[in-house]
Amino acid sequence: MNMTKQELFTINKWTYQYGKGDICEIISIYGPTREKLLSSRPVNSNVRYGRAVIDEERKKLRNLNSWKTRNKYFQSGRMQEFEEEKKKINMETNWKLRVLNEQEREEKKKIEAANTLLEFAEQARKEVAQNERAHKRSKTREDKKAQDLPLRRSRRLKAKLM
Repeated sequence: MNMTKQELFTINKWTYQYGKGDICEIISIYGPTREKLLSSRPVNSNVRYGRAVIDEERKKLRNLNSWKTRNKYFQSGRMQEFEEEKKKINMETNWKLRVLNEQEREEKKKIEAANTLLEFAEQARKEVAQNERAHKRSKTREDKKAQDLPLRRSRRLKAKLM
């Protein structure tokens, strides 16, 4: 059984560094997903790498909507195909955002599960320490009782008794 991860898509993340200019970092997104490409669910773009996906979509749409490209479609009478290209770009972007949202939810679930385990471990450790202290306390009391030390009395009480 092959355990290599399947690459779903790549994201080009552009950053500006002073003195170097714009630098493109290519980020591969791996893993299984239950998201369908044709789904019409709303998407949240406020996720990690969401901004890069939106920027990529804008760049593609800007290129597609350029006068030169648009005119080529218009001259050849393929405006229906032009609109389908725009829909395809939008649908692909939404799918990428839904996948990123799904991965973020899965990551949060894993972190919550790990935190719950840590809390249980801490609680068990505290109970064991408390039991040890109680056992030590009871043992100390028993040892003191077994020593048969005379009761401590004050001088005032001693003087009254005599």
